Order: sequence, then structure tokens, then C-alpha cells
Amino acid sequence: MKLNELTVGERGLVVKIETDRTLWSRITSLGLRIGSQVEMFQNFPSYIIKVNGLIKIALKRNIAQHILVDYTKELIYK
Repeated sequence: MKLNELTVGERGLVVKIETDRTLWSRITSLGLRIGSQVEMFQNFPSYIIKVNGLIKIALKRNIAQHILVDYTKELIYK
């Protein structure tokens, strides 16, 4: 499932980032990497997600749709 398909409060684990090297660098510089645990905090007007239970970052739709997550209700931050 794509990150932008999560609803507020849903959690997932980043499994793939489908993008070019430039956007990959931008995304990872924000702290979002494969294996990161994410929770959708807000989905309008931009996507605000909590990463690993620690930081919140804002993403535009055109970026969020390139991030694939494994959705789970029971994800626990470590």
C-alpha cells in the first residue's frame, strides 16, 4: 500500500521507496528510510507522518505516493 493511502491513526512499516536518486536522497535526509515505522498524523492539505514515534515530517502527495508501506494495526515503536 502507498503511504498516501493510510488514514489518520493508521501505522505501517516502510518497505520500499520507488523514486529516482534525487528524491530518494531528499526523503532519507528527512529520516524516512526502509524499515522506518510510520503513523499518519494528518492527511490534508499535506501528509504529516510520525516516523519511528519520534519525529513528524510533512510530505506532499507526489512524494508520499512513492513510499510503499506494510500496513499493520499492531505496530509498536521500538
